[in-house]
Amino acid sequence: MAQALGVHATVIGGYKKRESVPLEQCIKIADKTGVDLNWLILGKGIAPDGTSTFTSSDFIKIPVYDIQASAGNGYHNEFEVIIDELWLSPEWVHQQGLYVKDLFCVEVLGDSMAHPPSLIMPKDKVLINRAVIDDDGVFLVRVGAALRLKRLQWLYDGRVTLISDNPIYQPETIDPENMGEAFQVLGHAHSKFGNLL
Repeated sequence: MAQALGVHATVIGGYKKRESVPLEQCIKIADKTGVDLNWLILGKGIAPDGTSTFTSSDFIKIPVYDIQASAGNGYHNEFEVIIDELWLSPEWVHQQGLYVKDLFCVEVLGDSMAHPPSLIMPKDKVLINRAVIDDDGVFLVRVGAALRLKRLQWLYDGRVTLISDNPIYQPETIDPENMGEAFQVLGHAHSKFGNLL
């Protein structure tokens, strides 16, 4: 170990005696051995034997609401009860540029988005970012009392076309100004989580 770190053997003895290894040396150890630096320093992460030491407190828990966003003609549901939690690593949330306060998750009902490019399947959980509401892409929208997960295309005259990726569903163009509170963009569909096809 001393040779690998470029120090005298007595230095290693000092580390053992103090039960502390300087960060610089921990980085060298991780680099030379491939051991997870988080595990080496904090005791969290992937251990050398491949086991994980992560606990539930190491994750951000995003609520999954029982509002079953329809990827079809719309699903009516007045009750917004939390039915599950989606656990995400704080690092992933940060890398994606997301803020926890803006996130919630819905379960998909229907097959209108179950085709390329989105391939959002029934029972998939979709992470919704309520901070993004005025762009093209796949969004959770409320039309009347129905929630829909649709691809939005904003038109130059202020109208919006709700598009299903499944070609058996026809696009629908609506005028949000005429609909008033009956139309609301609830957030951008950032990611989906589900079973592999």
